[in-house]
Amino acid sequence: MWNVYRLSISSIQFQSTMSWCEFAASRSTGLRVYAGAHILIRFLTSPIGLELLDNASLVERGCGTGAVGSVAAVTANVKQVVVTDGDPRACELAKLNINHLVHERKPLLPATAMQMYWGNDPVPQAFDIGIGCELMYYKT
Repeated sequence: MWNVYRLSISSIQFQSTMSWCEFAASRSTGLRVYAGAHILIRFLTSPIGLELLDNASLVERGCGTGAVGSVAAVTANVKQVVVTDGDPRACELAKLNINHLVHERKPLLPATAMQMYWGNDPVPQAFDIGIGCELMYYKT
């Protein structure tokens, strides 16, 4: 079972499963929140970002913990949020965060996390906006 860490971004609490030390010893890239996620969240929750997201359907690729999509879902007037990742452990964590953050605050908002390999799996529908940050990693 994972150690669960509660983090706060934009006054919203969400869960991560790794401390930095645990992350350094693991082989996963999606089970912690990186600096780029904080920056993207600040943009999406700014007046310009909120205007961009207004009444939009949103898909996030490489969501990891699901923090960015979850914060966007609860702070913006979106009509749908789908967060995706190729790592099944990241998808499980993103689902927990969607349930904890989004469904508790906006129970009628269609929001989900799903495993998806971009480029291989077909996109289930058209979205108004696609986001992602820190998607490129070297295989070591």
